[in-house]
Amino acid sequence: MASVFKRKDKNGKKNAFWTVQYIDAHGRSRQKKGFTDKQESLRLANKLEHEAKLRRDGLIDLASEELATQAKRCAIRHLEEFIETIRSKGRTEKYMKLISSRIRAVLEEAGIATPSEITLDRVESAIVSIQKRGNLSPRTVNHHIQAVKEFVAWLVPRRLAGNPLIDLELRNTEVDIRKKRRALTQEVMSLLVDAARTSTKSYQCYSGEQRARIYLLSYLTGLRKGEIASLTPESFQLESEPPTLTLEAKNSKHRKKDVLPLHPQLASLLKQWLPEYPLGEPLFPKLGKRKAYTMIRKDLEAAGIPFSTKDGDADFHAAGRHTYITGLLRNGTSLVVTRELARHADVKMTMRYTHIGLEDQAKGIQNLPTDPKWLETRRPTESESQHISSSSQHICSKSRVCEGQAETPEGSECHSTGENEDHASTDDESPSGNGRQKKAPPVIGGAILEAAGIEPASCDASAEASTCVVY
Repeated sequence: MASVFKRKDKNGKKNAFWTVQYIDAHGRSRQKKGFTDKQESLRLANKLEHEAKLRRDGLIDLASEELATQAKRCAIRHLEEFIETIRSKGRTEKYMKLISSRIRAVLEEAGIATPSEITLDRVESAIVSIQKRGNLSPRTVNHHIQAVKEFVAWLVPRRLAGNPLIDLELRNTEVDIRKKRRALTQEVMSLLVDAARTSTKSYQCYSGEQRARIYLLSYLTGLRKGEIASLTPESFQLESEPPTLTLEAKNSKHRKKDVLPLHPQLASLLKQWLPEYPLGEPLFPKLGKRKAYTMIRKDLEAAGIPFSTKDGDADFHAAGRHTYITGLLRNGTSLVVTRELARHADVKMTMRYTHIGLEDQAKGIQNLPTDPKWLETRRPTESESQHISSSSQHICSKSRVCEGQAETPEGSECHSTGENEDHASTDDESPSGNGRQKKAPPVIGGAILEAAGIEPASCDASAEASTCVVY
């Protein structure tokens, strides 16, 4: 039986609140803080014990009850557990901080305290407010949307019965591009590398020769800045066939170990470079924290190449990864192989790095197979010309039978499908004067030639005739 009692403190003084004691669904004795009023505390004790009996009898679904309890927990507590789940998958601290900050921003803007309060309308309104207040681009807004959708999907089904954000759509990034990049041509890349090699200045703690090597590695491998920063002499297998580069999972953006083939020219250059570097040490320490766009801007200016044009900026990511992917496709590499080399999970992401312009399209159209015979011209013979001329005189297509129109060729008669056309000149007045009647069909060799396929009559005076009788 449920009961209530008052606890005593160390001085022997009774507590102001009653303590409720009852038996739970598993037959264990439980205690819970009650009220200052004894009767209210007794009612609570009886209620708890009655619910425990219903659970034992199977009249209350424990799973549904647990789901309801989880849905009423603090949303921030759920978020902390979600971040721990991401950390266990090997994500970087930088990524986890970004995801956490974006989800917190949406939850706080929407005033969501528990998962049960998450609705599509509240989240959508919160995202719109965040976008307007921060003047964010659609691409940045999509990062917030993807983060909160990933969090809500994690809540289902153990903490939330259904996903209320399943219809939350991403923004169209094409309508407002804040950061536009352009791919460089091979000639421009050569000028950039030469400008760096001949430079006597140091930018971002790297000499001209070091910068040239960084540019070549980025362009010929498509690696990101942070991935290049992790490379050591042991990362390259130059004696294998073909020579390869190994990028460990902890250093790769998608957290998978990658083995990439090396360009033959890059493999030759690495044989000259690697003896200069100690084993186990990064080739370019702290590159991941350097402002690479500043050093490439300086080298582009030295080469006489503008950093920004109408096609976009030529920052480090553009001159390296964007140029790498675009160059592969420009030179005949299939999209499937390019996606594998770029290490993208979806080919749509690969297409975002592709910069194919009108000149590339013009070169591509020239690759369509043709036959030289198509360029040969031949004039029709005299008999062919007479046949074409004779055929054209017997063709009558959709001609109008209107007042002031050119006369019908001799030997042919075109009938309009309209019955009440005041301008039709082929109808005679009826003897009674009450209406018009059509001419009788033509007679050829004693036989009446019927007009086949006459369309239904039309009251529209501008209707075109679609049937022609030739005799």
